[in-house]
Amino acid sequence: MIPFDDFWGNLQTGLKTPQKITNWTIKKGVTGDSFTAKVKNNQYITCVLPSGSDQHIPKKDFQLIYDNWNDYVSERIQRIDLVHGDIGNSRFTKYTISIIHHFLKK
Repeated sequence: MIPFDDFWGNLQTGLKTPQKITNWTIKKGVTGDSFTAKVKNNQYITCVLPSGSDQHIPKKDFQLIYDNWNDYVSERIQRIDLVHGDIGNSRFTKYTISIIHHFLKK
């Protein structure tokens, strides 16, 4: 995988135009409603949910998931470990995992 800062730059470029992202997890694959992701600024990505509400996801949450991506997709760690475990404390894993998956599969 490329260094996180390079990935973040690619993500910022890729989300200048809002993109529809499909919810995805390693255990269930495609699941749930899709959402739209777009750049808010160089420290946040905004996710617009089907309800119309926004979630502003900080860069640090993306870095947490990205840094643990290989362990997540190989199931050495679980999503719950990234939510409130020894590894991390993110309440945005639903969005960060789906967005990272979307951009890595391209």
